[in-house]
Amino acid sequence: MRCDAWNTKTLSSFLIPDCISCEEGKYNNYDIDSMRVIMDAVEQLICSHTGSTLKSHRNQVYDNVQLPADIVAIRVLTDHIRSISMMISDGVMPSTTGRGYVLVKLIRRALLYANSLGINDPFMSQLLPSVLESLGEAYPQLATKQNKIKDILKKEETAFFSSINSGLKVLQQHMQAMKTKDPNARIIPGQLLFKLYDCNGLPLEYMNIVAQQSGWSLDKEGFDALFKASRENSRYTWKSSPATNHLSSHIFQIWKEKNIYNQFSGYRNLIEDNCKLLGYYEEAEGQGWICITPSPYYAESGGQVGDSGSLIITVSSLIDFEPLLLRVEDSINPYRGLTALKVNGKPGWSKEVDKVIGLEDLNVQAKVDFARRRMIECNHTATHLLHQALRTTLGEQHTQQGSRVNHEDLRLDFYSSDALTESTLEKIESWVNHAITSNVPLEITEMTYSKAIEGGALGLFGEKYSDIVRVVSVPGFSQELCGGCHVPLTSTLQCFKIISQSGIGRSVRRITAITGNRAFEIYRDAVYTIKTLSKFLKTNPQNLVKTLEQLMDCLLYTSPSP
Repeated sequence: MRCDAWNTKTLSSFLIPDCISCEEGKYNNYDIDSMRVIMDAVEQLICSHTGSTLKSHRNQVYDNVQLPADIVAIRVLTDHIRSISMMISDGVMPSTTGRGYVLVKLIRRALLYANSLGINDPFMSQLLPSVLESLGEAYPQLATKQNKIKDILKKEETAFFSSINSGLKVLQQHMQAMKTKDPNARIIPGQLLFKLYDCNGLPLEYMNIVAQQSGWSLDKEGFDALFKASRENSRYTWKSSPATNHLSSHIFQIWKEKNIYNQFSGYRNLIEDNCKLLGYYEEAEGQGWICITPSPYYAESGGQVGDSGSLIITVSSLIDFEPLLLRVEDSINPYRGLTALKVNGKPGWSKEVDKVIGLEDLNVQAKVDFARRRMIECNHTATHLLHQALRTTLGEQHTQQGSRVNHEDLRLDFYSSDALTESTLEKIESWVNHAITSNVPLEITEMTYSKAIEGGALGLFGEKYSDIVRVVSVPGFSQELCGGCHVPLTSTLQCFKIISQSGIGRSVRRITAITGNRAFEIYRDAVYTIKTLSKFLKTNPQNLVKTLEQLMDCLLYTSPSP
């Protein structure tokens, strides 16, 4: 007896050892008991939707021949509903990146195969009971998360079929127009394919099915070229960073070839009096780049913006050398191990440095803008607290998908299929402000990655961590892997206020918030508005809402009929 599970290597083929099918006397993994429960449900669903009768493929051996199209589709649906259910129960949410994008692709692939069998309506949630019967005992989280799984599947399927219908309509209109213009036209151009894929969300596989049914073919080479160009344009590297241009990129490449690296000292020191100048480059009008060591400037990374400040360059051996004052506007990592400082000074400052015979004779005093850094630290610590507040209030599946921290505000992108209610936002605010008023000292330690994860530290999916990681803990509130800058005490934040929430993509929402004096200003302005309205309406703040409601009722009652 042989096992031919490798003929249809999908996710289940790797999740289920081939020996199980042998132990149960089956020819492939799809006929074992745990898979057969789901497969039977899939076959019954197809028959009920299409009214057709499927040929039984149990214990059939397909050796070195192509599997029948219907059994391929059934196996794909069986495999994918298992994988999709497990991923969602594990906290994965649909998105355009990382695990979320894999989830979206699995759902869409299952729907495409279902469509090939004649199913054109949302159906996947109907298969969930069979998944629970098959895997529920071993994975109890499937039962506790089944409502969430159903909701996500329903939304994804509805969105998919909506995009399919609208995209298909556009495709058919273009095909008809091309046929009218040229009766011999039988190729759908790559530009149209990419437009429907990029703007309408119409999968290339589906367009291929439609084309074949109508006797057309696809310009796949043209599509692939546009797809590749799109990916290249969206790829972010230091060579195309907004902080650099082709000239600065060139100098960074030279520094890298010369093995120029520096040491970051900005966790403890914001002022360094005796820095060595490792390299410098003036582009135009006094703007340029400098690298020093040690460097107290934090380079932009992990969502935290780069530091700013000032540099003073002096030469003790030259009496006629006038100290150079340079403004540090930004700090970046053009490559691993180097912090480059974007500076602005008196035009021609590099020529003054050129007069010095050796860079070792130069002394650089570096001073980070402390007030700006402190606000950045406040907002970064608040981002950690906000992330944990979301997970505590809404569930652990609401994980961070991105962040941006500067001295003015913070924003956090996170998984959520629905907008947050005002009461939920108030709970999140209260949770964070409770952590702030608790005046908890932060604990920052370094340890191995495995030890940090075992200890409960939260690492973000998609991030690359070294063997030794930095763990930032707010005892009793949050614990994350982070290389950024933070306050010593939570009370340093003073206050936390959410100012907006918005949807920015598939099941991804963004919260923007502020801390410190800016948060107090929001509350102060609100109090001033309430007092002013109360005085104008001759009532007290406690009765303001009631007074406004009575006024609106009065205006509606007395307004003339149209």
